[in-house]
Amino acid sequence: MIQLTKDLAMTADEHCYIVGKPRQRADKGTVLDKLTYYPTAAQAVSGALSRTMRQGVADGSITTLLEFVQEQERLRDELEKLLAPLEDVGKAGERRKQLAKMRDSASETGRARRRQDRVAAPTGNYIPKPLDGEK
Repeated sequence: MIQLTKDLAMTADEHCYIVGKPRQRADKGTVLDKLTYYPTAAQAVSGALSRTMRQGVADGSITTLLEFVQEQERLRDELEKLLAPLEDVGKAGERRKQLAKMRDSASETGRARRRQDRVAAPTGNYIPKPLDGEK
């Protein structure tokens, strides 16, 4: 289990990431209450930020728009530091996909050029016919 904010933690199963409020139980250790489910870790962290902000407004700890903006920026900065390694991995994966696509495109372009060369390559005996009006 990964603690995301003061009141929220994240865990995962084979299908998704799960965010909830951790609670200590005498017989089972720590469990999560009020669960929400997300397909990616980045979405889970973003959801935790939204949930924390909503809870702050609901419980009265955030009462002005200025407080809301300041708290959201503080939490976002804190969570972005946690997410930076995840985004770097994602960017590396995207970069690999882009390079593979470029390699495939270059390979296909090379094959197309070779096909054109085979079709359009004149032989040594080829003499073009003059066009009408040319000698």
